[in-house]
Amino acid sequence: PLLERIKVPTLVIHARNDGVQPFEEGRKVSAGIPHSQFLMLDSANHIPLQNESAWDAFFEGLRNFVRN
Repeated sequence: PLLERIKVPTLVIHARNDGVQPFEEGRKVSAGIPHSQFLMLDSANHIPLQNESAWDAFFEGLRNFVRN
């Protein structure tokens, strides 16, 4: 119930095969925050590693979000 009270621009980032938190939990968080953006990373890591494509996608998504 607290998520709907968030009124600032929000980017929720979640790895598709995250081994720490299920993907659906990231989707639920994003859906609960009005006007949030959701970025799915193609990774099995909770935090993307520098040697995987999700690393570049993470920073590209973050840059795009901050620019807006």
